[in-house]
Amino acid sequence: MLLARLYLNAEVYTGKPMWNEAKAMAEEVLKSNYKLNTTPANGYTAYEQLFMGDNGENANARQEIIFAARCDGATSRSYGGSVYTIASCTGSNSPNQSLASSQWTCNRARQALIDKFVSDGAKMEKKDVSVAQFREKAGDDRAMFFVNADRTYSTEEKTTFTAGYGILKWNNTYAQGGSPKDATFADTDLPLFRVAEAYLTIAEADYRLGDPEGAKNNINVLRTRANAKAIDQSITERDIIDEWCREFYFEGRRRSDLIRFGLFTSSDYIWDWKGGVYSGSGVDKKYNLYPIPANELNANANMTQNEGY
Repeated sequence: MLLARLYLNAEVYTGKPMWNEAKAMAEEVLKSNYKLNTTPANGYTAYEQLFMGDNGENANARQEIIFAARCDGATSRSYGGSVYTIASCTGSNSPNQSLASSQWTCNRARQALIDKFVSDGAKMEKKDVSVAQFREKAGDDRAMFFVNADRTYSTEEKTTFTAGYGILKWNNTYAQGGSPKDATFADTDLPLFRVAEAYLTIAEADYRLGDPEGAKNNINVLRTRANAKAIDQSITERDIIDEWCREFYFEGRRRSDLIRFGLFTSSDYIWDWKGGVYSGSGVDKKYNLYPIPANELNANANMTQNEGY
């Protein structure tokens, strides 16, 4: 899986695309004992179980999670890890995520993310819409958002936690029964590699290699798992980057995906507050690379700062 990811981004790193190699390595993943979780359990969807407090013990989730950063509320306490992914999205009026003592009121969904799942997201503004109701409206199990009377679709008030719909993708509840070990520190493991990535890697590689039908078939495997409508029409590059978003939002990979598609700094693809303005704008292409920290430059005379910094 690591090789598949490196080959997928090879053109960004080296200028030379390696789509065949990315596809070959992802296909090796699909030949392994790791499999996509497609089994609902105890009222929880197959997708939902991947991000719950017992995802390291739940056999359904474990069959898909290839490699994870282990988190445990009793033995590996940190304010990073899944504590961040859960607590940063919650406040006093958020649905229960079984992390009662950690509610940081930080992150919420941009309009652009909501638009990936529903076409009329603004109509839910300041209403009580549970995750289950939002999922049903979206027709996609991955749409794990909620709305209440305080929340707006608009994120124009960028410092206000309730400006933007709530994200409930991560939680510390146990799918298989039982209680979390702590009210402050989460038990939820952070999947760093999971089988779904192999399907989308093959889909993107197929598309780049001139096989859009193969790309569509692999995307539809994930859409079927999410109980979402299969894509019937001819697939486009935008369909692929949008599917990466729907499957992996809030898992820490969006920046690298957008850079690979040439969309991270481009004015051809904007979102609310891109470029520091509410309506969104393109930004300097230098931001496709991070600046090198001054202490690294000072420690190595052979190193030069990235262009533009």
